[in-house]
Amino acid sequence: MGRPKTENIPADVYIQFVRALFDNAGMVAIGGVCYWILGFMVYLRTQDLLYLTLAFVLLSASLWRYFSIQGFHRAGGTIASVAEAEAIERNYILKGSAQGLALGSFCFVSIYLRPDQFAELASVSLSLTTLVTVVGRSYGSMRMVQIFSLTLVGPAALALILRMDMASVVLGLMIFPLTFVTINSADHVRNVLFSAVIGHKQAGNLTRRFDRALN
Repeated sequence: MGRPKTENIPADVYIQFVRALFDNAGMVAIGGVCYWILGFMVYLRTQDLLYLTLAFVLLSASLWRYFSIQGFHRAGGTIASVAEAEAIERNYILKGSAQGLALGSFCFVSIYLRPDQFAELASVSLSLTTLVTVVGRSYGSMRMVQIFSLTLVGPAALALILRMDMASVVLGLMIFPLTFVTINSADHVRNVLFSAVIGHKQAGNLTRRFDRALN
């Protein structure tokens, strides 16, 4: 028998998935500082104010997410209903999308609008490093995974294609499969955890039935 799928998630499991989005807030803050440092280093190298602006946009987007997560925990860190979970997830997606777009813009600018070798290396490295964390951090929201997957690598791929030389176009096209790998990996993690939760609940139900039968 295959693992149960997550198309129709029970309310309590969905709430747990959304709750998991708000773990490890410190990673978001550390990431934002790293974005700012490398963005500022690019500015020092190029003296281009656009990169300085991007550095602060990246930091601001990360801190926006960080303080939102901290606010959730200060409010008790509990979710009482599916409706509340949906609202919290939408808020999380909004802030995550802003961060993804900011980092994707950094890639697009460094590769196409204001090309610089160090800027390209820094922006693409940050995007790929962030993409690696998406599966473990955001599996609780497949919409967030999909948005991150597109915003983190899509602008870099588009910028390479717009260069219109064969090598860059091929490289840009080869980046797109990363989005599908990330989405499928997150879906796999989600299904595995869903199966574990359902299995635990079923085991608990069987235990209670045996207890009733013995008593």
